[in-house]
Amino acid sequence: MNNGTAYHLFICPTANLTEDFKYCCGEETRQRCCRYSDRYKQLVAVVVVVAAAATLATALVFLRCRVIVDNVGDHVMPEQSV
Repeated sequence: MNNGTAYHLFICPTANLTEDFKYCCGEETRQRCCRYSDRYKQLVAVVVVVAAAATLATALVFLRCRVIVDNVGDHVMPEQSV
């Protein structure tokens, strides 16, 4: 119907796409049809970014701890007199 009623219904594939475009992608207000491989690529990209961020954070913590330990070894305790 073309009376201005929004049905919030998005059916994939649309008329101009092949059958493999059967998943909805995008924001709720800007959805489009996509293939399963498109969704898989998005998931892989997110996992790679999260893994890279975790690796970087771990490396920074490790290096910071190593600097602290190295600095503690540089300090010489004064001799105690009895």
